[in-house]
Amino acid sequence: MTLPQPNRGRGPGRALLIIVLVLVTLGLVGAAIATAALVTRRTQNLQLSTESSTANVRVDNECGPIILRQGPAGTVTTDATVRYTWRSPTVTSRVDGDVVAVRVDCPALGFVTSVKLVVLVPPGGSIEARSSAGSVTAEGLSSALDLRSSAGSITATGLTSTAVVADTSAGAVALSWSDGADPTTIRANSSAGSVKVTIPDVAGVDYNVDADSSAGSVTVNVRTDPGSSRSIRATSSAGSVVVEYG
Repeated sequence: MTLPQPNRGRGPGRALLIIVLVLVTLGLVGAAIATAALVTRRTQNLQLSTESSTANVRVDNECGPIILRQGPAGTVTTDATVRYTWRSPTVTSRVDGDVVAVRVDCPALGFVTSVKLVVLVPPGGSIEARSSAGSVTAEGLSSALDLRSSAGSITATGLTSTAVVADTSAGAVALSWSDGADPTTIRANSSAGSVKVTIPDVAGVDYNVDADSSAGSVTVNVRTDPGSSRSIRATSSAGSVVVEYG
């Protein structure tokens, strides 16, 4: 009687072949999805307008950058450039108590998704802006500002604001004021970039300055007084810090 011989050496080889085929198939599917996403990418331009007696505004964008500009009193106008593949992000603007809340929510499976917000804010009041996926820019504002980004730079120019907070986890911070402005409280911090604060040279005005960097140079070229009621705190964990007149 002839006994059947064991099948030697074929099991591992066949298993390896199956694994390779699965990986190739997954790669082809992924490439097809990526190609379809690029081909079917859509763009929408939205404009929202919210009238309110409050000058306080809160802007949250999960999907991209925020640009803040001065607008007329009584109205918050938002221009949104929306780019998406399959599921569109949600953009809303509404009165929430004493604040006009502008918000962008990204879909969990939107694939290629981005929203650029340009928001015209009323003068005065206070502005909070937070981006989870882009930079924050403020131009020519007079409001108290609280600007934050998890994934981009923060830039503010031509300010007349007296109080500004700017904090980013991944980018540079650059703040500057217009001639004649008199800022009193400035907080600027970056966890991964440089920090530059440029203020007007107002005669007779000194600042209590706290400037520090964990991994970069520190330059302070303004008049300082530890007892001054005006304060500047500029810090970086990975970049240079400059406080100067301009």
